[in-house]
Amino acid sequence: EIKNGWRDSRHGLDIIGELESISQTYQKEMIFLEIGFRSIDGTNVEPWNGEEIIPRGGTLVKPDQEEQALATQALFDVFFDKEWFEGVFWYYWPTKIIINPDDTTWSIPGKMVEQVIWDNFRKERSE
Repeated sequence: EIKNGWRDSRHGLDIIGELESISQTYQKEMIFLEIGFRSIDGTNVEPWNGEEIIPRGGTLVKPDQEEQALATQALFDVFFDKEWFEGVFWYYWPTKIIINPDDTTWSIPGKMVEQVIWDNFRKERSE
């Protein structure tokens, strides 16, 4: 479901198709300069939303490291083997690491998502 959202967003956009078209038009590879998901229930709906109610008008945030990890894995599953995709700058990998299982920020260290990132960057790309 999360992977399908990249092809058919809730706003009716084919994000993958749009990015592929831009890459082809300009003959350029792409790198995502900032991407990340909060460790909350609903992060895949509004990953940018830093409010305490997610999605907007919904319920109070609940910690959910699994959804953060699933959304991140979906990103790898969708883009990793695209020839125009060159990588990611992760938001948010703080320099002072405080591990808190109830943290609801975009922080990566010490959460399930950290292992997802390491596992995927160890993979070889298909040619």
